Amino acid sequence: MRTIKLTKITAAFEYLLVLIVIINNYTMFQRDVYYNFSESRLCLVFSFLCIGIVFLRCMSGAIRFNSKYLLAIIMLTGFSFLTTIVPGGQFIPGTVKWSIPFMTCSFFCACHEDTKTLWARFANVMFIIASLSLFLFISGTILQIIPPTRSAKFLYDGDYVRANTYYNFQYEAQRVQGAGFFGIQYRNCCFFIEAPMYNLMLCLAFAAEAGLRKKPRIVVLAVLAASILSTFSTTGILFLMAMIVLYLWNTGKAPIIRFLKIAMIPAAIGTAAYIAYYLIQTKQNTSAGGESFSVRLDHLVACLKMFIHRPLLGYGFGNSDAFYAYTKYKQGFSIGLPAFLGFTGLPLFLLYLLPFINRVITSLRNNRAELLFWIGTFICFFLTASVYKLIFLFLMCTQIMWKDDSSGKNVLYSKIQEALKIS
Repeated sequence: MRTIKLTKITAAFEYLLVLIVIINNYTMFQRDVYYNFSESRLCLVFSFLCIGIVFLRCMSGAIRFNSKYLLAIIMLTGFSFLTTIVPGGQFIPGTVKWSIPFMTCSFFCACHEDTKTLWARFANVMFIIASLSLFLFISGTILQIIPPTRSAKFLYDGDYVRANTYYNFQYEAQRVQGAGFFGIQYRNCCFFIEAPMYNLMLCLAFAAEAGLRKKPRIVVLAVLAASILSTFSTTGILFLMAMIVLYLWNTGKAPIIRFLKIAMIPAAIGTAAYIAYYLIQTKQNTSAGGESFSVRLDHLVACLKMFIHRPLLGYGFGNSDAFYAYTKYKQGFSIGLPAFLGFTGLPLFLLYLLPFINRVITSLRNNRAELLFWIGTFICFFLTASVYKLIFLFLMCTQIMWKDDSSGKNVLYSKIQEALKIS
């Protein structure tokens, strides 16, 4: 009975851990003066939860720590710490928001029997959030059946701005560029300061549900897909197109399936292309949207230049001055993985890239459905600038400590262990 209670408490804490990961990604909980949560405190709570869950697992006898993961923990902690002390790096913010969470999260994942279940919990939490948000978006923002509960004041790009909010959960924080989309004036932002940040979480939840669950829940996928479309994000459209192509590629080879593939692929691509074209045309009709593609290209080139000039340890955590020295458009970076490479250098970037390649190869051999998750996460983090938030750190740690079968074997680190002759 005591073990059962501890198991339930551990599961509840893991859901809380996932919720903190979500809240940490540019949400109103940090920017709205009504909440004003500190990001540093969120990261510290995240770290304490990681250690607390490990302690509870020890008490319940469910601990599954393997000493071979010590190498991964040391590498993650070491390189993440180095990126805070290189010239230009921010030591205290980097330690609190980056190095300590990396150490505790990697240790937590190394003690977990299957980190895949953490992403299942992530999908469950995002399904609940998306359902509530979609209801408020349709009934409030679109149909205006529900009136806004207040005008929220929040920090955005260094200034305080206002937006209507519905029960401090749904915010009209970002307009649809141009004249709107069939009369819809606002993008679905939920409680995020921008629609792309909400779209990132929705896409990750969709990828986890579609790629990691043996029998994906149709209702969950439908709500997440509808929410992705309601953000009016080009990245979301590209993501859904990739998911459709991968799904059809993975389906069976029966004649009826082949027929459906032939029939569905052109229809899916045509529909997605029309929506993407409409969004692009809408963006091009505005000065901000017209520059958005140039901004991404400019930032990509800048990040590659940063990497070429400092390939080993990069320019350091939070070193925006170095980034702006290479850019034409001096604003927050608009892409993810290339920025991560430029700021942190090759060693830490390889701690993401090598496990990712290993997971793709393993999925091709054993379970192609998991490609939906791995390719999906790559697309999301390449095109979205959230690589210095807990969500990307969470992906890196779970990805490195991923178990390939019920025995808890990790192919990548087994090979490293064998090469280094670690017993």
